[in-house]
Amino acid sequence: MSRGGERTHKKNLPRGLLLIAAAAGAMSIAAPSMCAAQQPTQQQLELLRNLPDSAHVLYILGDLNGDGVVDQKDLALLREIVAKPSASLPAAVRCQAAGDVNLDRTLDAGDVALLAGWLKDAPRVNIPALYWQPGLGCKLSEPYLAATIEPHAGDTFRIRFIDPHYSTSNVRVVVHSGPATIRPAADGKGYEGTISSDAKPGALAILLISITGNRSYYYDLQVRAAPH
Repeated sequence: MSRGGERTHKKNLPRGLLLIAAAAGAMSIAAPSMCAAQQPTQQQLELLRNLPDSAHVLYILGDLNGDGVVDQKDLALLREIVAKPSASLPAAVRCQAAGDVNLDRTLDAGDVALLAGWLKDAPRVNIPALYWQPGLGCKLSEPYLAATIEPHAGDTFRIRFIDPHYSTSNVRVVVHSGPATIRPAADGKGYEGTISSDAKPGALAILLISITGNRSYYYDLQVRAAPH
């Protein structure tokens, strides 16, 4: 994340995205919809069908056009959406949810200001955050990952690939900070980890995911309180 983006995000960050500060619905995926030039492959559909129940497809906060980076193109799309709220979404938008960078379930001037702050000192966000939320729509897009959300202390969590070209040989996931350990999955199609049994509710395990092509993302797992 650019320095300007870090400062802005830290000051305005809601629950579930503290990773940006610390480190520097459902999504419309049941029947994935992609543009004509980028139809899902049978392999991707098979990977989606085999996702564990606890895994949700992630998107990149701020990446409205779904190209795997957060840059001025995304900011221009967000400004267009906010300026014309009753108009159809611009054709280039693949993930409306990604524009909700302040996580209040609406796209408005607050999101524009926050995203502009992230991009103030750099042409793109260096290490964007991955996220999931129910509500606003999102087509299947980069980085083609799914993950467990909000595990309990002691739980196993998973990062799963939904790109057949990914494997543990070209995608690396490490624990950046927090009460967790992680290891490659036995099938090579993701990673599995464990939240420490003594992790406190609300604690964050922050993962750094590095993908072939020199792309990196943060993903945070917030520990849920044990069920009563």
